[in-house]
Amino acid sequence: MERTQRGPPKTSLAPSQQSDVMDLFALFDTDGGGTLDEDEVKIALITLGFLETTGEEVEEYLRHLDVEDKGGLNHEQFLTLVTEKVGQRNVRKELKQSFELMAHGERYMKVQDFIDAARDPEIQAEDGDEELRHVWKYLDVGKDGYMNEEQFLQLMVSDWESHV
Repeated sequence: MERTQRGPPKTSLAPSQQSDVMDLFALFDTDGGGTLDEDEVKIALITLGFLETTGEEVEEYLRHLDVEDKGGLNHEQFLTLVTEKVGQRNVRKELKQSFELMAHGERYMKVQDFIDAARDPEIQAEDGDEELRHVWKYLDVGKDGYMNEEQFLQLMVSDWESHV
């Protein structure tokens, strides 16, 4: 009999996520000094999708994590911060907000909503409309041309869990 265990959320990032965070660190370490200052940390967190990050929060992070008092976070400290932030995320809430935006406030998302989301300037998907329609056929679990919020959440949460 197979038994699945449920427990506290993961408190570490997958190796590929850690690598992505380190790449982001290098990108925002503009002076190459090995630390991110307050502004660089804030911009990096916003880039990672933590859009509500305030300057006061970043100051608190630096006070808490910059134990060497270098005025910024090194690689390990930044990784610790991002790991904590990811663990605090309410993924289901964020996905519901995404669905609402993609479905334009409607109860169902249609293939055109999916294509429009892929064409958003922030996403810039390179797939053509026909390729996106093919992907939609795969994602359309009800095979009815529509995806409701619950179907979207099930699909996205299972994908998210496979990557953490």
